[in-house]
Amino acid sequence: MHKKPVYLKTLCLTATFLFIISLIPLSCAQNEDSPYFSSFLLHEHPNGDITYELNMTIPNDLHHYYRVQSHTAFFPSDLQKFVTPTAVQPIADSICQIYNDTEDFTNGVLMIVHQIVYEESVPPKYPIETLVAGKGDCDLLAFIAASILKAGGLDVVLLYYKEKLHMQIGVALDEPPRDARTNVYSISYQNVSYYVGECTGGNWRQGWRIGECSNEYRNESAQIIPILYTDILPIEPVSVTLRELDPSTLLLNCYPPVIIVNNELTIKGQIIPEIACENVTLRAKSNAGDWITITTVETQLDGSFMYSWFPQYSGILDIQAFWSGNNQYNGATSQHTSIFVIPHYLFIIILLIVLVVITSILVYLAIFSRRHKVQSSSFAESDIH
Repeated sequence: MHKKPVYLKTLCLTATFLFIISLIPLSCAQNEDSPYFSSFLLHEHPNGDITYELNMTIPNDLHHYYRVQSHTAFFPSDLQKFVTPTAVQPIADSICQIYNDTEDFTNGVLMIVHQIVYEESVPPKYPIETLVAGKGDCDLLAFIAASILKAGGLDVVLLYYKEKLHMQIGVALDEPPRDARTNVYSISYQNVSYYVGECTGGNWRQGWRIGECSNEYRNESAQIIPILYTDILPIEPVSVTLRELDPSTLLLNCYPPVIIVNNELTIKGQIIPEIACENVTLRAKSNAGDWITITTVETQLDGSFMYSWFPQYSGILDIQAFWSGNNQYNGATSQHTSIFVIPHYLFIIILLIVLVVITSILVYLAIFSRRHKVQSSSFAESDIH
């Protein structure tokens, strides 16, 4: 008689328990003490072959500390509070081991933020939050870059383009940028030149360098936000390790060494150690001109690659292969191999000369042979008489 009410009571308690469990956020089921890990690659120079891996550990309590801080910004000047050099000081200390001047240091910082996925985000976030999320928009990336640069002792400002809803950074360098691939752009503030730094862009190897500026913002007016705020961090910052990637070698061979224009040239090579499915860029330089890209080829299981090219340039060609590397191995550039490409008219001239020479030799041999026979006949007749 009493079993049914007990059964119903148990069923109700079970349903209530499951309902309460369903309301608990998934993150609460995870280990609250688990740190967050992130990794970035850095070249020792924008055009360099040596690559470093920067591994970052973000304590959970550091992430929580910034999550509960105020994220309100009523005016553009309020955005400076999101620049937190103390939290990322170990990052600046580590990459200072790679770079010897302020330009290279700044370009290294830009390489880091160029590896973070771009995604629109509201409201503003602190650098630690963005590093944990692994994504952010222009202002969040600018906050990270400015924080690391400030931690490295550089003078930095935020550049806010109100009409474009965009943000860049301005960096005061020891001297004007040397590695910019375009005209150098800067903004003057309180008699100091701040060189423009674009923090967005998905290609960190070929991304924006300090002093370079997109056409979209070259003629736009930016509000300069100086960073006067001093952050105080009551807990431990991020921890960082830095290591140089393992070395690699790129072999290259081209044959034949002499060809005619538009004839086949075979380019073969191999990455050592053997790495499959990697892209190798082949390039050529004609008569001491500029390097041009021939193509990009993919390596086979043994790290080898092969490509047939039909050069349209005559003269001496230098052929070279380049591999940018991966997360384990440094990139490599092969020794250049020289070939001689003969133009058609020169080939015809050479062929005619060869034919003339061969014909002359044959005629000479024929005449010599005839004279020899005549002389032999004369000697034979004199012996008879």
